[in-house]
Amino acid sequence: MAQQQEQDDSLYPVIVVLNTNTRPESQLSSSFAVQFQRAQINTIQKATLRTLQNTPEIQLQDVTLLRTLPYIAMRVSDEGRRALEANPNVAAVYEDIPMPPATGSALGVIDAPQLHVNGYTGSGQIVVILDTGVDATHPALNNGKVTWQACFNTANGSTTLSACPNGTNTQYGGNAARPYPGACTGCDHGTHVAGIAAGRPTGASGYGGGVAPDAQIIAINIFTIFTTSQDCQPLPAPCTLSYISDQLEAFDYIAQLSTPGNTPYYPNIASVNMSLGGSAQYTGTCDGDHGYYFAPVDTLRSRGIAVIAASGNDGAFTMMGPPACVSNVISVAATDDSDNVAGFSNVSTALDFYAPGVSITSAVPGGGYANAQGTSMATPMVAGAWALMKQAFPAYTVTQIRDRLANTGVLIDDVSVQDKPRIDMDAAIIAPTATVQFSSTSSTATENNANYTVNLTLSVGATPPVIPGPSIPVTLNYSGSATRNVDYTAPDSVSFTQSSFNSGVYNASFDVTVLRDDVIDAGESITITLLDPSRTNVNLGSTTMHTINITDTNVQATGQVNMVYPNSTAGEAQGIINIPVRLTVIDGPPNITGTVTVNLSYSGSASRNVDYTAPDSITFNASSYAAGQYDISIPVTLIDRPGEQGSRDVIITLDSESHPHVNLGIDTSFTLSVVDMAAIQIDEQMLFNAMADQIAAGDYDIQFVLVDFTPSYLAFTVRLE
Repeated sequence: MAQQQEQDDSLYPVIVVLNTNTRPESQLSSSFAVQFQRAQINTIQKATLRTLQNTPEIQLQDVTLLRTLPYIAMRVSDEGRRALEANPNVAAVYEDIPMPPATGSALGVIDAPQLHVNGYTGSGQIVVILDTGVDATHPALNNGKVTWQACFNTANGSTTLSACPNGTNTQYGGNAARPYPGACTGCDHGTHVAGIAAGRPTGASGYGGGVAPDAQIIAINIFTIFTTSQDCQPLPAPCTLSYISDQLEAFDYIAQLSTPGNTPYYPNIASVNMSLGGSAQYTGTCDGDHGYYFAPVDTLRSRGIAVIAASGNDGAFTMMGPPACVSNVISVAATDDSDNVAGFSNVSTALDFYAPGVSITSAVPGGGYANAQGTSMATPMVAGAWALMKQAFPAYTVTQIRDRLANTGVLIDDVSVQDKPRIDMDAAIIAPTATVQFSSTSSTATENNANYTVNLTLSVGATPPVIPGPSIPVTLNYSGSATRNVDYTAPDSVSFTQSSFNSGVYNASFDVTVLRDDVIDAGESITITLLDPSRTNVNLGSTTMHTINITDTNVQATGQVNMVYPNSTAGEAQGIINIPVRLTVIDGPPNITGTVTVNLSYSGSASRNVDYTAPDSITFNASSYAAGQYDISIPVTLIDRPGEQGSRDVIITLDSESHPHVNLGIDTSFTLSVVDMAAIQIDEQMLFNAMADQIAAGDYDIQFVLVDFTPSYLAFTVRLE
């Protein structure tokens, strides 16, 4: 870790490339081999440093050892630089030069919006922004979009200041890449770049979101604050510039982040954006002069991570500067929305791509938006596009993605350089056709409050590219004689759920709950229709309708009215006699509703309204009758007439009923025998004999019977021995 210290201006900032054979870590056979190579690198780094430290006249400052690369960054005296160049452990010594940032929505120019509709949004991918820091609180970049932060600076505390929030030259995690809060030319650059690559749409005027609005961001601040006009010219001071050593340290850190077992570990890094660069001086590649970039970029490429750099803004028609001119870096120049090469943009035969970089609106620190232009704006267009490509072609290498973008791009001719492609995402990602339909045209259901499953299939054509997940929703429409939310409940949509969809057949289903009601419904049905999915590459198949035919299990309840008993006897002075009548209900629902009135007729030797009074009808008064038995009574009032009238009978007949679901049963008649109490003659012997018959089964002897005659009944006492 490089600590901020007072620098000696007589020392030279250099990058030392050591003379040792290393391979990209992803090409090593095991984690042990990775650790072994890192140990070898550390051994030769320390041996080289000891040689310098053991020479008194050599001065060193700001020494940084990279873990995954055989590099050392340091400030060293002239004697030390000569000693390094003569050291057999050293392959090359390069000057550590600070570089400046390479400084309406253009998304439609590269045809990104249609891909967003079809689910290609960069979901599951990460774009690393090596820049001046990113405002992770901005509405376009907040809520976890910036998943990790770091800061690598080279500051002396006087003419250069650290932009790391903790004030040192190195910081990890938390808000490590928060933009420098003080006055600074260019410190809003990283937030603007991040918004172009992967910002989410916020509805702000002129800002439609980034190229990969669902991708995440790792923000690494590699720009130190320079305070003097001499260092900043032609920019106003203070300004922000990036040392090559800090860029290399960031590469080394990204390699660690993408190493399994590292904490944190990020396996889905798609691209690294470098909207910065040195002056244009190379008509072709520049690996010889800037080979220190090649090895770390190659390490990242071996892990499927593209390093994408701006061509620069010198207006050079035949040249680019580093790192864009390094052969394994993806270089990007700028065009306007009409595919004219921007006048400020550097171009060379080594250029890989054009992208829009004129009048680009994006986020700036503090929650606002600004319009800017430059190859810095074109570069994150490609970095975001790379995230879309990795989502669509997860197994593709950097070279395969570069070739596909090149072969599908719109060719642009410039003054000196012909036929370089401007990226065209809709052509690069031609989504496979998928068809969604029901598995069957019809099914049956019973009206019983149960769930009935309806199945669909999604058939995906040849891939890659894959169709992105995590879901493909399909809207459902309902019609038919059954009424939704009355006769059944069902969802508004159903989704096929998968992280991504390769060629094949996928299944989804949803449940329709058929409700049981108290109504007999004859021949009800539910017709479900699939509506066109929102994704243009997902079409409806031939079976777009499914009908559920509902079998109604309801049986109308029916009732039957009967007398409970066939006959009874009462004394004429007994008063009111209640004759029970029973309504027996079977089946249902639906139940019998409303009152049930039964008309009565009377006959027999007794005269109505002379010997007795009784109603013309009786009524069952409940509002509803489920299956079961319900009893009411016919009140018959016997009239105690003076004198001896003799015995008589009353025949009560259930004559008719008033309800359509109720009938009379077979027991519709009841005979009430009325005893004239005045005509009863009985002596003790008759009672004795009667009681003897009643208790004949018992082992008793009757001693005597006492009789008490009352107007309405006989009471007698029996003494047993």
